Amino acid sequence: MEIICCLKYIKNKANKKYIGLFLNLKSFVMYLLFISLYCFFLFLTEIENKCISKGYVSIICQRKLAENNIDNDRSKHSLFSRIFRKKNIKRHKEKIEDEKIDKNETEEEKVKIKKESKGKTKKNSKNKRNQNNLRSEDNNNNIVSRIYDSGINKNELLFPEYNIKNDSYTFMKIIDITPNKNNENLNVNVDDVVPCVSELEKRLNSENKIIYNWELGNKSVNEFLGHAYNFEIYGVNYYDWKLTNIKTVGYDIYRGRGHEMFKAVIPSNGIDMKNDITLFIKKIPINLWMQQYDLMNMLYGEYLMGGENFVMEVMVCAFLTKYYPGISPKLYKVLFAPEDRSMFKNISSSYMCNDINVFNYILNKMLIRDMKGHVVMVSEYYGKDTDKYLRKEGDIYRDISENEKKKIMHEWIKLVSRLHDSGLSHLDISPENTLIGENHNMRLCDFSKSTPLYTYNLRHRKNPNGLCVFQSCCPTVGKPKYEPPECIDLRRKLREMNIYDALIYLRNIEDQEERKKYYFDVECVDKYMLGIMLIWIWDYKYLWNKADSLEDKDFILFKKNNMNLDIFPTTQNWPQELKYIISQLLVLETRKNLQFKDLINHPWFSCNE
Repeated sequence: MEIICCLKYIKNKANKKYIGLFLNLKSFVMYLLFISLYCFFLFLTEIENKCISKGYVSIICQRKLAENNIDNDRSKHSLFSRIFRKKNIKRHKEKIEDEKIDKNETEEEKVKIKKESKGKTKKNSKNKRNQNNLRSEDNNNNIVSRIYDSGINKNELLFPEYNIKNDSYTFMKIIDITPNKNNENLNVNVDDVVPCVSELEKRLNSENKIIYNWELGNKSVNEFLGHAYNFEIYGVNYYDWKLTNIKTVGYDIYRGRGHEMFKAVIPSNGIDMKNDITLFIKKIPINLWMQQYDLMNMLYGEYLMGGENFVMEVMVCAFLTKYYPGISPKLYKVLFAPEDRSMFKNISSSYMCNDINVFNYILNKMLIRDMKGHVVMVSEYYGKDTDKYLRKEGDIYRDISENEKKKIMHEWIKLVSRLHDSGLSHLDISPENTLIGENHNMRLCDFSKSTPLYTYNLRHRKNPNGLCVFQSCCPTVGKPKYEPPECIDLRRKLREMNIYDALIYLRNIEDQEERKKYYFDVECVDKYMLGIMLIWIWDYKYLWNKADSLEDKDFILFKKNNMNLDIFPTTQNWPQELKYIISQLLVLETRKNLQFKDLINHPWFSCNE
């Protein structure tokens, strides 16, 4: 009634007042219309989100597993909050800076701090990914770029032309970067995370070491790329080498073990055969190489494979040869070798062999045309593996002195320590993968299960806090006797739950404590394998077949007795110092904090008996 009366009253007044009320009512209607449209738009957005979450491809990218606890607060994912989010962050930063400035007593200090803060803001805006982490070879004062997800999707693979529909390696899942069940991309705002430096990162930077990452691996490989057509040693072309086949254990092209291995001796032109070069050659089918490289490139070198990762092996060998010689056999070349040699006629050597991307582009063109060929890793054929070195014949081993055994053990520990110092884990340490040359000089080989040792891509921690040790949810590591109990237990758990890909399963688990159950520390795995190696070499046998806490009776007994090695009759006469060192490497609680330098400097290795 009040509104009606008001209208009647104004209607009898001057026209100006009536028009003024009309304009006010029009504004009010427009306001209501705007609110209605906004609510309707939000409703449509919610429907779209649900459709996307229902239709997502159930394949996963590790990058989306940044383990933030999701608080069911989805305001930050709405349209308008995303539009103004950057402005709010900027205002918040300016507010913090102003508060800092107000605390200063003099105007001069205020001006100085303002200039510094502006400089920092400009610097951070130009380099959102915070390149202040691990040291780079190009500039000793700068550090290698931070590994953050760049939002690649499956349609942006390096070589999308290659159709793998009919390929024999389709058992390897192509990764699709899609949201989780709540349509939340957990690393979508990763560039807005305020960078912070962990204690681990500070320590590594202070040690002034070059630490492996995917970028450095690619740069290292660039220096070893070559054509098989014009690659020669002592004037003998690659295609003219006489290759002796080395049997590939478990060869199965359908399970990713389709590579071939060879030995080649290139004679020198002189009379002295000591100058002859013996080579180890590994041929990797081009289609397998391309699939693995695309997966690795999309995940910045952190793709985990149950089988052998040949791309990682080549990257590691190139990196170690360049920056840490003496850990692995020397890498000579990574060759492009098509079966049809005429393929080289239209390819310039300088065009192809300076960049891994160009190298792979040409390989991709070969696949499109159904041409066959290999990526060939040519490296030094170094000594003998430890098992063959110590084996006399059959199952009989040479009887070597305890001092010689101690020397071999000590060299093993130093070798694995150096590998970890380079920022790499091995995950397949065994006598077969440790090589012994002259004067007991040793090398590690077969890096096909290797992973980076450090990462910024956290798996199950809230609020990223700088560099951390890489953790894996792929329990297929090493040989059965060398698998640590945490990997065996995890594999059984996944099998019982009918989980064939832990990454897919974990993408929608939001509870951090639950997620931790599916990850293990790769550094600890190498330490356990090293402990088993020490057991083996001391007595040429193992104390248990498998570190299975449910099936292996010897290991169950060992575990029930607090992992005391004295429960085994064969260890009764072993040196106490040796048993102490082995225990430090086997028990999970101790190997987590175990430093290799403590083992290397242990007095037992320096005393002669």
